[in-house]
Amino acid sequence: MAPRVASQVLRVDSLPEDDAQSPDDVRTDRSELVQKAIAAQAAAFEEQEKLIRTQAETIDKLTGQVQELARKLAQYESGKGDESNASTAVPLPENGVLSVVETPAFSKERPNSLDRHSTFARSSRWSRSGPGPAAFRSSNRLITADVQAGIDASADETAEQRRPFWKLPLNPNSPARMIWDIISMTLLMWDLAYIPLQMFDPEDSDFTNAMGWITLIFWTLDVFMSNATGFYQDGALVMSQRAITILYLKTWFALDMVVLLPDWFMRVVGSIQSSGLESFAEIVRGARIMRVVRLVRVLKMKTLLNLVYDLLDSEYMFIVFSVGKMITALLVFNHIIACGFYFVGKMEMDRGQPNWLEHTGMGPVIDGDIMWRYTTALHWSLTQFTPAGMEVVPRNVPERLLSIVVLICALIVFSSVLGGITNSMTALRNMGADTKKQFWLLRRYFNQNHVNPMSRTRIIRYLEHQTKATAGEVSMSDISILSLLSEPLQALLDYEMNKQLIVVHPIFANFEATMPSCMMKLCRNALTFICFANDDAIFGAGDESDKMYFFQKGSLLYTPNHGPPCTVTSGWIVEPVLWTGWWHQGGLRATSPSQLATIKPGPFCEVMKVYSHKWELCRSYAAEFIQMLNSTPEDELTDLAGDFSMLESIVNRCCEVPLGRLSMRSNSKES
Repeated sequence: MAPRVASQVLRVDSLPEDDAQSPDDVRTDRSELVQKAIAAQAAAFEEQEKLIRTQAETIDKLTGQVQELARKLAQYESGKGDESNASTAVPLPENGVLSVVETPAFSKERPNSLDRHSTFARSSRWSRSGPGPAAFRSSNRLITADVQAGIDASADETAEQRRPFWKLPLNPNSPARMIWDIISMTLLMWDLAYIPLQMFDPEDSDFTNAMGWITLIFWTLDVFMSNATGFYQDGALVMSQRAITILYLKTWFALDMVVLLPDWFMRVVGSIQSSGLESFAEIVRGARIMRVVRLVRVLKMKTLLNLVYDLLDSEYMFIVFSVGKMITALLVFNHIIACGFYFVGKMEMDRGQPNWLEHTGMGPVIDGDIMWRYTTALHWSLTQFTPAGMEVVPRNVPERLLSIVVLICALIVFSSVLGGITNSMTALRNMGADTKKQFWLLRRYFNQNHVNPMSRTRIIRYLEHQTKATAGEVSMSDISILSLLSEPLQALLDYEMNKQLIVVHPIFANFEATMPSCMMKLCRNALTFICFANDDAIFGAGDESDKMYFFQKGSLLYTPNHGPPCTVTSGWIVEPVLWTGWWHQGGLRATSPSQLATIKPGPFCEVMKVYSHKWELCRSYAAEFIQMLNSTPEDELTDLAGDFSMLESIVNRCCEVPLGRLSMRSNSKES
């Protein structure tokens, strides 16, 4: 831009007047200032003229380069170039802008013969500008770094899950750890049922003695298992033994010691047989109370219940299980209260105080067998949670205090459980109510708009089928917490959900094996889904194609221009559209409600431009694929998937071909 000189032009009439100077001197000074201003303005004009000349020279150079590129492009389009140049890049100007003619393609206008499918035809899919060498490498680093990190983290966690169980520390999601958790849940339920019954002084049997030793040994080994299992911190898996030990010492170690040491002490004391230690029998009976401390392990029940939730694949079963869980929790709570109420009554009876065991109803409860005593105490416990009553009432201050505490707990617990059960039962009743209302509104809409009865019936039948088919499915829109995922984790989720649909094609299988980040970006940005009803036309013969299809579910019928119809239940359809312009060689319709995944050429190219190696692979593959099409008789052209082994051999050959001139130029510049 030319320098601004307006501020340097001085007005003569604005010069200060000096009364001491003569008129000649004043005229001389003014003349000098005017000459200086004129000289400065002339210098600015000269600088601007130089800049204009420089810009004109630059424009001339660019014009020459454009003309040279146009000349070479005309040679390619007219078929004057060498066939070997069909899959190489046009030499580029030094500004690094890539304009490639990578692949042969069908002409945009509908061809009359195979001669129009020239190997030198400009491709509508792969001739757009792509990034230069440096842009390839920097974009690979910047754009895919977070995606690759997500893949690496997932791969590391999967590898940790597959570690042999004898290699420590264990992954918290490993099969060995899950089996251990299932066993611990079973033994925890045994402890919840049997330990409170110790208040009734039940007779020991071989089974109870065996279970006592099994649970004690298991919970002792659980101390070592807890210290040998990894954990998650801020969403990341921690497998450092030092970090695991520190966390265990801060959390469960003290509680486990409080539970285990009294139990081992009681077992050791109970096994001593000596005439001088008869008093130990009373100590053993009193030490049974200490076993109640083991019930604090119920705090681990939340983690164990998550294993059960993972096995539920139905909303109905989830609600039923939730109701069953609340009822079971209420019964366990009443079981513990009943045993505690019996213990207080027995303690007061030993002290000679009036108590409910001896002063109740028709006869002393204490005279009955253990089942009568337990059921009476459980009945009293349940009446505290409901308006029902019974003949058992507190007879002393400790029993009265326990009744007051239980009533306060019942006010909170029972109301919460009752509210939860009510909400769950309401949810069960409303599961089908929304669907019924939607169909009622749909029929009302059809009636108001006078929809044709045949079309109306077809639409309703399809929606009924879709509603029934998707009743047990969970879509991403139903899970609101997925919105909290970061962008890389969302891409990782899409990749894990959809990669199996497209890896059936050899080139996408190559992407999956060699560059998972590329596949992740394809699943995130290029893959879409379309549903079709029974007898829906997907495309017709002669229509111009705009997407490649991958079969997901349902059944399709393809009717080629030449040949008998065939059923499609797997694979891919219309691959040529990714590499060139394509007109369908037959018609495709759905013979049952179907769902297909699709990839359009535009989004596919945009993703592949980020990855230089895969971009070159696609260029080479497209060139060979078009050559294969050009060598195919016209009556054998089809939209259906080609021979897998043949396409796989093309991909393997293209992987062995070195990168094009672009990569060689970048390597030479780097060296």
